[in-house]
Amino acid sequence: HEMYDVLAEDLSCDYTVYLMDTRGHGASATPKEFHYSQMAEDVLALCHALSLSDTILVGYSDGAIMALMAVLKEESLFKKLVLCGANLSPAGLSHSLLHQIKKEYKKTGDPLKNLMLQEPHIEPDSLPSISIPVLVVAGEKDCIRKKETLSIARHIPRSTLHIVQGEDHGSYLTHTAMAASFLRPFFLEQ
Repeated sequence: HEMYDVLAEDLSCDYTVYLMDTRGHGASATPKEFHYSQMAEDVLALCHALSLSDTILVGYSDGAIMALMAVLKEESLFKKLVLCGANLSPAGLSHSLLHQIKKEYKKTGDPLKNLMLQEPHIEPDSLPSISIPVLVVAGEKDCIRKKETLSIARHIPRSTLHIVQGEDHGSYLTHTAMAASFLRPFFLEQ
């Protein structure tokens, strides 16, 4: 979660910010295999352990998948959702990224790479059940296919699409407060 320190510091002026290391990231233990459903359960467990409600959940990349799955399972915990660089299936990734992940997995056997090749499997038809406001974000040069991002935004009834011009998959989030410029207005919308 250190890659979000600059953004978290900016947002913590007005909000209580929780940064969670997911399985296999940061100081969290690395399991032998990963599943997004388990990681989404971890998000829900954290919310329950801290008695959080009316929470704005922000997820990036794998975190966006987990956030989406958590909201689909227990929407009542959340006030709003921000999905940065989310995909519904491995087919939502660019061909070049899929090729790179396959190559890295073949070389290293990394279970996180295998996860990205095998999951998620979120049906677009499940997205209209989300009733909270959702901000769907992607970089203009994102490795998530544009049609995937557009599909997510189109299927969620109360979604707003924001494409960050000139940016890639995470350049608007990592080690910068750039995302605060569009997160704050979304947080404040009624």
